[in-house]
Amino acid sequence: MSLEVVTFESCCVDITQEVTPTIRYWRDNTINTPKVIFETVSEADLHSFLTSCDLLKKFYTDGDWEYGVISARKVSSYSQTQTIIQIYFD
Repeated sequence: MSLEVVTFESCCVDITQEVTPTIRYWRDNTINTPKVIFETVSEADLHSFLTSCDLLKKFYTDGDWEYGVISARKVSSYSQTQTIIQIYFD
């Protein structure tokens, strides 16, 4: 058996404002191309998708939910008997 202690430095970047317009585009595209959509999904599925877009937009707008990108890099490593991972968030 070998032990490997790995230490990571990481950060998270909030990109909620940058991705929020995507929800509007999904919703607008769905509404503006219903004939194509109805050929592949049911009306109930379409309604559920539109409702989901509205809820997700509300969660982002109200600050109940955020969208982020997480990155990490390996800082150090030490081997002996099993793997232990330590992650530190800034």
